[in-house]
Amino acid sequence: MTAQSVSAFGTKTTRAAWQGRPSTYLVCVDDRSTSEALQRFHADRAKRSHDLHTGHHPFLSRPDLVTEQIIKILRTD
Repeated sequence: MTAQSVSAFGTKTTRAAWQGRPSTYLVCVDDRSTSEALQRFHADRAKRSHDLHTGHHPFLSRPDLVTEQIIKILRTD
């Protein structure tokens, strides 16, 4: 994670990257902030999805699981 310019929040999006690139969605099934149903709605747009038994920020709370999934994805592509 790095600092981000405030202008990023006001910049109009012209294309979603997941539409033209292989994408993966990590569904955080123990997330108490974003419902699993909403996550699965977004995950359906991705090329693939994986379930993680984590909360809202798995890259902070369980970086080991996120790393494991990234390695699996890279090995299958």
